[in-house]
Amino acid sequence: MGFAVLGFLVNAVVVVRERGAEFAVLRALGAGPRQVLGLLAVEQAFVIGLSPVAGAGLAVLVGHLVIPRIVLTGQASAVTPDVLPRVRGRPRPR
Repeated sequence: MGFAVLGFLVNAVVVVRERGAEFAVLRALGAGPRQVLGLLAVEQAFVIGLSPVAGAGLAVLVGHLVIPRIVLTGQASAVTPDVLPRVRGRPRPR
């Protein structure tokens, strides 16, 4: 959880640094500091709100794709098929 909070904080700092000129234009057009901060807060709320939803959806999808393909025996060991060597020119045993 701490890494997620740290990631969102880093994202917010990067957004402010990269979009400094855009924020300056908004200020020059008459937007107050609270409005610019509100814009940044709404943007971060979307990022923070949609990230867990997208992550949970991706986890469910991967779980449905991967879990059925994991096969374990009663002893919790992976199932490995027998190796059937094949030599050219000789018929396969049936």
